[in-house]
Amino acid sequence: AVLQLISHVAQVSQRTNTPLSVCGEMASGPHLALLLIGLGVDTLSMSPGMIGPVKQAIRSSRYEDLQAMAKHALTLSTASEVLAVLSRDLGPLGLSMSGLHHLPLQNQ
Repeated sequence: AVLQLISHVAQVSQRTNTPLSVCGEMASGPHLALLLIGLGVDTLSMSPGMIGPVKQAIRSSRYEDLQAMAKHALTLSTASEVLAVLSRDLGPLGLSMSGLHHLPLQNQ
């Protein structure tokens, strides 16, 4: 439900040319930051210590691939399924999945 809501807000923001920003813990994890970008989020705000890892993950990714991953994630029913997709699709980037178990995605 959380991802569906973010996707809907991203679509509306694109139609109305309104920038969409996400700040907080979800934006500061490289895996979820890439998922947010794939969903259509324009700006991410995070603690300074996370800028480097997130920036590296973004630079290592293709926008089209992130969109496809996000589209697939929207079809899934549980947070564990979404995390499995993130691990599979983003694992080749060398991103660690540690720390993702407590994020808002879990309540889907």
